[in-house]
Amino acid sequence: DKYLRDIARELKGIRKELQKRNETVIIDANLDSVRSAVLADKEKSKYNEPLF
Repeated sequence: DKYLRDIARELKGIRKELQKRNETVIIDANLDSVRSAVLADKEKSKYNEPLF
């Protein structure tokens, strides 16, 4: 029983570590998409200004 509990604890730690790594990857990807969306929005607003 203790053996299984140790394995479970080990797996939980591994899962947490993986989640941390995945979250940073996801956060990086989100920052990139947000950045490109903001840049695209700036470009758009430049061209969408009224001509008169």
